[in-house]
Amino acid sequence: MGKTIRKTRRATATAAATAPTAATSIHSLAESADAQPSAEELIDGLDTPLFIAIQRDDSEAVHAVFHANPDRAEALSEYVARSGSGGGGVTFLGWAAQTGRTACVEALIEHVDANVKDDDGFTPLALAVLRGDLDCVKLLAPVSDPNARDCGGDTPLASAARSGHIEIARELLHWSDPGARNNSGQTPLLIAAENGHADCLELLLPVSDKDALDHDRKTAMMSVAHFAFSNPVTADLNAGHLRCMDLLLPINDAKARGPDGYTALMMAAGGGCRELVERLLPLSEINAAEDKNGMTALMLAASSAPASGELQGQLACVELLLPLSEAKARDSYGRTALILAAKVGHAEIVERLVPVCDANASDDYGHTALMMAAFGHLSCVDLLLPFIDVNARNRQGRTALMIAAALGRVECVERLLHESDPTAKDHGGLTALDWAGWACSRFVGPDGRNLGIECADLIAADERVGSAARIAALTKHGSERMPRAFDAAHRFEQIALLEVVDAAAPTDSTDDSTDGTVAVGGPIPRRATGVRRL
Repeated sequence: MGKTIRKTRRATATAAATAPTAATSIHSLAESADAQPSAEELIDGLDTPLFIAIQRDDSEAVHAVFHANPDRAEALSEYVARSGSGGGGVTFLGWAAQTGRTACVEALIEHVDANVKDDDGFTPLALAVLRGDLDCVKLLAPVSDPNARDCGGDTPLASAARSGHIEIARELLHWSDPGARNNSGQTPLLIAAENGHADCLELLLPVSDKDALDHDRKTAMMSVAHFAFSNPVTADLNAGHLRCMDLLLPINDAKARGPDGYTALMMAAGGGCRELVERLLPLSEINAAEDKNGMTALMLAASSAPASGELQGQLACVELLLPLSEAKARDSYGRTALILAAKVGHAEIVERLVPVCDANASDDYGHTALMMAAFGHLSCVDLLLPFIDVNARNRQGRTALMIAAALGRVECVERLLHESDPTAKDHGGLTALDWAGWACSRFVGPDGRNLGIECADLIAADERVGSAARIAALTKHGSERMPRAFDAAHRFEQIALLEVVDAAAPTDSTDDSTDGTVAVGGPIPRRATGVRRL
């Protein structure tokens, strides 16, 4: 919202810069005894005396507008205080404050109420803070409500802490309540920490509640780590956040639990921030701390997805955590860090975890790390094959080969086929070739390749299968949906399949994790259609 508001402010300023010049002399208003313009005539529009006076930052002209008709000065002041120069409900004083017209601000506060808000709840003081104009802030603070809140609940001091305007924050501390909370329950201290403004944080620490929690139960320390968690990084976190953490380490409890059971360490690990993890490790619980899904810091680091697609941060966090963590620990769904890393395709992390994890471990639904890799993560498949039982089955009786075939993952099928039994059947009596037949009418590659047929060709070429079985499978499954194997399908498996297909839905760009594959023939069949789940 803040960016949108700032764009509105800039648009207003641009309109002011291009406003037409009035033919009427502003100063003549005070000189002409016969002139009796109405309040609307004095201020409405872009070519009226008051607008032009503010546009020129002419304080004398502003005073002239109010002094022209002393008997109507009070009514005019009230009208001006609540009228604006443009859209968004911005008042004339607010417009002057947000565009840095200091002389006009000083003149207008003698005549109008400084606490009138625009449509977004911003007072002129708040607008001056957003602009970072210390001179205007010094003029407005003594005549304004310093704790007035905008539509997000931020006070001017909170806005200064959010933007990192240290001198403005220092000035506002003389007037404002440092404990005021916004709509998210954040105090200025929490806001400064979240945004990495260490100077503001240091200023606020002596006058604030150091143990304050926002509505999500995040401390200031967690707010720093949460920034990394919400904005996964692949390089060094900015110096401001690191300095904030250094300030807070002696003050906040690193073992405290915040939203969903996260500790600051877990947030930092999930965000792939090596520098924060290094700082928090000596003070944190490593294996005992779990989130609401039973995930540890190691699991979060192994399964997080960096925005850039690079893994330096996540890999570094795994390497820091691994010597101190129980690598074979499981979350609430029975997943290990290795299974989670394979699920999202983090090959380098899989490589680090394979030697210390049970590669054949399966989750509560029978999925092994190899089955997760078969969703399209070829590098992970290659890494896992030497360590794992390739013919292991999940609770539906399906192997990794069946999963890869059903999703049209040609390269994965090619890798798995040599080690797998292609004649194996799941609990519904279907083979990998049957699943490839199902995929042939549903998945095509970015170049129009029919991935299901390619998978079927690979499987049928195996001497253990044969071309007759290929023809039968394509005939049976290529143009019709397959029957449901069970009355009930496991929710986790359904979600896992939908994730792959949804990620590959037709768009203007393709997803690297799915090799540009798109689903055809309508949305993925759900339970009501009687279609098998992987």
